[in-house]
Amino acid sequence: MLAENSSERISTLDPDGTILFINHALADLSIEEVIGTNIMSYVEEHERAAYVEALDDVYSNGVIRSLGLSAARGSWLTRLIPIKIDDFVETVLVIATDLSERDAVLLDMTMPRMSGEQTLARLRRMRPQAKVLLTSGHSEQTRGFHGHSRARKPRLSFKSRFAPQN
Repeated sequence: MLAENSSERISTLDPDGTILFINHALADLSIEEVIGTNIMSYVEEHERAAYVEALDDVYSNGVIRSLGLSAARGSWLTRLIPIKIDDFVETVLVIATDLSERDAVLLDMTMPRMSGEQTLARLRRMRPQAKVLLTSGHSEQTRGFHGHSRARKPRLSFKSRFAPQN
């Protein structure tokens, strides 16, 4: 029920990329027509190698991977999350968010595999008009981050009540 009411596209994949579950139909197909097909049928050809690599990494190493994908119908932030049973990756949960429907993005500067700066550069290529709020739990990551023409000095900051007291 939760997945069916989500605005994100949520699916599960087997190691070969076969769609086992999906909460919303893709393109002009019904859910029943999509289940059992391969995810690569819906990924742009030039991005398939990156998707296969990410899926393999999730199954082989049990890590979470994120991909920014472009499609004829928009730009997508896709997260691949391992579902484990007894430390074995049984299936992969895929959560895809349509970025073209978003007015703003909250971007953490500390991320695995791709830095916040790399992610911002890719996001700017995909959606140049998107408003981006950069966040980090580490002040040195945002200090001096002026490599982008629209970067501004922070106007507000939050102090964690869990931060060490000096």
